[in-house]
Order: sequence, then structure tokens, then C-alpha cells
Amino acid sequence: MYAIAICDDNEKICHHIEDILIDYAGQEGLSLDTEVFYDGESLLKFICSEHAFDLIYLDIEMKKLSGLDLSRRLRESMNDLYTEIAFVTGTSCYDRLLFDVQPLSFIPKPVERIKVIDTLRLAMKRQNESAKVFTFKTGREHVCVPLSEILYMESRNRIITVVTLSETYTYYGRLHKAEEHLPSCFCRIHRSYIANLRHIRQLTTDYIILTGNIRLSVSENYRQELKERYKHFILENTL
Repeated sequence: MYAIAICDDNEKICHHIEDILIDYAGQEGLSLDTEVFYDGESLLKFICSEHAFDLIYLDIEMKKLSGLDLSRRLRESMNDLYTEIAFVTGTSCYDRLLFDVQPLSFIPKPVERIKVIDTLRLAMKRQNESAKVFTFKTGREHVCVPLSEILYMESRNRIITVVTLSETYTYYGRLHKAEEHLPSCFCRIHRSYIANLRHIRQLTTDYIILTGNIRLSVSENYRQELKERYKHFILENTL
């Protein structure tokens, strides 16, 4: 069951999005569970009572708790880095590349059916990708780490350190061999580092900032490739 929340202070918009999703699910044979909220406070309270969503269609400009503020609560205070967020907005003044909450998409009002459906498709695609793992051997143990949880890998003296959201692992190997088994969302930024583009929060010429405020140097040899790969990644993974 794929859980979806729809939150907008305009009831008609909420039910319009819900109708689109229910109709599409019926056509495609998908199992969706939708919940509708008319303000950010109600949605936040529902989430805090241990209800989780895979995707939230979220109005940015609500009266008390805005969609942007609610998203920051999820990402920062609640450390929820997995729920996909699609902002529904009536203005074009928001720059998608500046948001630290990493929205999946921006859906303009009036809401079009194709935008709602494309967002759902992309969210489900990303969920399938995040279920994949990176496997390595440390000692006699085989370790499987979800790719979505890996922040970066570092190589020092043929010892590879795998840094994730919650754990750090080490094993004996070469970075270029690990790179062969990683998807395109991982990019070499230095001869000693491979970073997960999904976790980049800030990108500059000389360094990147990852989730958890981790700063890594970007060497001159990899700057242009990183810039191009990240631009392509953003275009491919947002709407």
C-alpha cells in the first residue's frame, strides 16, 4: 500500500488531486491509501502520532503552518529524509534549487492531471531505487547497506569507509571497484571521495555540504563533471 497525504487549505484542490489519484490507481491497478488535510497543523499532528507517508502533495502558502515550514520540521526536527514532498503552489517565485527540504516537484495551480500523475510515477520510481543495496565484505561478514542511506565513501590506504545516515563501515578494497557497482546518483568528487548526489544540500566550486552538515572537498579534476552530473540529476529527479 502506497500512502499519500494531500494538504491544502482549499478543499476543492484537495479533492481534485485525490480524484485524479484514485482514478489513475484504478486504471493502473495500484494500491493507494490517500488522506486529506486542510491545514498544516492537522497533517503534522497526524504524522507525529506515528503515521508515515510515502508522498505528500503540500500547499506552500497556508495560513498558520506553511508547507515550507512543515517540510523543514519533517526534514530537520523529525529527521525524515524519505517522505517525498510535492509542493502545490499558485506562484512561480520559489526557486526549486534553493530549497534545503529537497522537494520532489512543484505543481502549479490550477492543478493539471498530468502533473499529479507524473509526480506519483517519479515518487514510486525513486522508492524502488532506494530499496536497492550496496554489498561488501568486512571480515567474515557480508554487509548490505541501502543505497539511499549512503552519504559518501572515502578511500585511504586501500581502506574504504562507507558513511551512512546512521552507521559507518570500513572494508578493504579500491574505490574504483566500488564505483562500478553504484548507480548514477553517486559521483566521484575527489580521488578519495564518492558522494551521493541525493544528499547534497549545498554545492560550491571547492566543496559540497551533505546531509548532517558534512563538508567534503571537491578537487579541480572533478569539478566540471560534478557540476554537470548534479545538474542532470536535479532535472531528472524533480518535476
